[in-house]
Amino acid sequence: ASLCTGGGDGVVKVWDRETLALECSLTGHRGGVLALVADEVHTVFSGGTDGTVRVWDLQLGACRRTLLGRSDVLSLALAPAVVAVGYASGEIHLVDRLSYEIVQVLFASPHPVFCLDIDPEDGLLVSGSSQGQFSAWRVPHLRRKLQGHSPSG
Repeated sequence: ASLCTGGGDGVVKVWDRETLALECSLTGHRGGVLALVADEVHTVFSGGTDGTVRVWDLQLGACRRTLLGRSDVLSLALAPAVVAVGYASGEIHLVDRLSYEIVQVLFASPHPVFCLDIDPEDGLLVSGSSQGQFSAWRVPHLRRKLQGHSPSG
């Protein structure tokens, strides 16, 4: 198992959990990496000030997909079938993890979305803004299971 970090240099670094030795560096962002979230298998999503979400395959050490956004990506959260992306614009996009299509857009506030959390069993998404505003939604997409993939990939 690995640990991942992101920094102002736009690099996602992958570390060995036991030894804390650097395993690899994933490059591609053109701005700082502000958000990271990983699944239980081998996929890491990173969000940055370049307005993109990158989907990394840790087994390959490569970017599988780049999702373009409208403003800086400040927060990410995972549900079984979607990834939630919080933007500096105050929008939250729910993106299907298989097709990478946006399945829903939520408007949290006119302020940046600094944090997100998901309870997939209840279909609950919560966000926090730069002004301390808390928002919550019940979202059916969060309850869906990821179809077409086994836990091993």
